[in-house]
Amino acid sequence: MTRRTYQTSPRAERIRNHLTPLDRRLVETLATVTYATTQQLQELTLPLEQDPARARRIRRRLAHLADLEVAYQHQRKVGGYGGGSRGSTWTLERTGYAISSQPTPHHDLRPARERGLAFLTHALAVTQHRVDLERYARQRGAEVASWVAEPASRIPYHDPSTGRLAYLTPDALCEVWTDGELLVSALEVDRGTEGRTTLERKAARYIAYAARHPEAPQVVWSFTTPQRAGMFTDAINRTFRQPAIAALLDRGLFVMTISDRAAAALCGDAS
Repeated sequence: MTRRTYQTSPRAERIRNHLTPLDRRLVETLATVTYATTQQLQELTLPLEQDPARARRIRRRLAHLADLEVAYQHQRKVGGYGGGSRGSTWTLERTGYAISSQPTPHHDLRPARERGLAFLTHALAVTQHRVDLERYARQRGAEVASWVAEPASRIPYHDPSTGRLAYLTPDALCEVWTDGELLVSALEVDRGTEGRTTLERKAARYIAYAARHPEAPQVVWSFTTPQRAGMFTDAINRTFRQPAIAALLDRGLFVMTISDRAAAALCGDAS
């Protein structure tokens, strides 16, 4: 995706200079995951801290960032990701992206705004995969080298069928150092709301890209149930039978798994 440098205002520069280390971690984390609950941010920024007051610290710093118009707290609560203030959903304002170290996608230069329940539920499910991956990687002795969520995860490429610039749009791109190797993955999180035809169209775009780009990442498809993962696997095997495509799939272009096992797949372990 084309990115630009955001002109940092004097006010933003003053804010940056007065952030605490925890403030900076919260800003950098939100810049990579885009949306997260208070609980998810706690797990990502203070994963090993045992202080029972850490939840209060996180809430206090987030409230401070909101007062500075660096972070934005959504009014809508999303079930399944913590109750009360733990379930509040956060994203960055333009000032937040400006003071982060992350390259700023054009999309994120707009002011933060309220989003629908379906959108937030999906976005938080993607962030939960990051939380799960960090926890699994620590136990595995691996390291999450990078993570970017949509829209920063978009991969531009030339579409020969149209002659135009096109994009792969994974929910996230991540890099994991594991066993001395850097494993790059595109993540697709399925919430059971998209039909088979839509999923097959996504798969076809990944296949077309991988056929022309040997460095294409593996694609980890995270499904809600084994049954849905099996349905999609059967559909892929029936639809894409050409020898060249079968060779790509045999080399592991697609990894089918369920959400509970996605972290292992992103670390290169059996799904």
